[in-house]
Amino acid sequence: TDFDPKIAAIEFAGPLNFIKQLLDKIQLPGTGGDGLGKPILDVDTSRARLGYVFNIPTVAFGVFTLQNIKFTAMVTLPFNGDPLLFRFAFNERSNPFLVTVAMFGGGGFFAIELQPDGIKLIEGSLEFGGSFSLNLGVASGGVTLMAGIYFKYENDNITVSGYVRCVGCLDELGIISISAEFYLALTYEEATNRVWGQASLTVKIKVLFFSAKVTLKVERSFGHSPAPLFAD
Repeated sequence: TDFDPKIAAIEFAGPLNFIKQLLDKIQLPGTGGDGLGKPILDVDTSRARLGYVFNIPTVAFGVFTLQNIKFTAMVTLPFNGDPLLFRFAFNERSNPFLVTVAMFGGGGFFAIELQPDGIKLIEGSLEFGGSFSLNLGVASGGVTLMAGIYFKYENDNITVSGYVRCVGCLDELGIISISAEFYLALTYEEATNRVWGQASLTVKIKVLFFSAKVTLKVERSFGHSPAPLFAD
């Protein structure tokens, strides 16, 4: 069947009022046939989902660019007796929004799920960094440095993770190329009272038709009781 609703207005109020302010600033066009917004109606034998998705066009002011913005509001009604679920999302973890300011950039997402008895899930992430490249003719290279944080609150448990990623590369006349990637992450999980860290270094070298790649990894974990000391 065809589903073509006529929506007069959608209002974001209370804690979500900041979304209304953002929509006013970027002057979101109407939902009538412009392709920026679309309804969601998905019904099967286990549940019914009804919602709306806004795809916001790229916003640019000089060296500042905000792109790939998507707002989602959805209600899920299970048929198996589970409670009603409302989900609001500002992009998704697999599809974050992107922010660029000159050579600096970043992105992120935020989502919240509510049930009649309270909050079921809150999660989000933010990433920011910079990229620099140089070309001298005989040699070219670049460096990218990104840092970010991810947080999740689910079923009264909290998980927080922070990371740093640095990538560098150098190429000389297409004959010799070297690249290196360093990644460091630290995660805390309240449910298991555990903290663990991960670090990896990947180096790749290519000389004419020969190439080699080496990856070094290390992981350390502190968990359960007693809690780790600062020196640990």
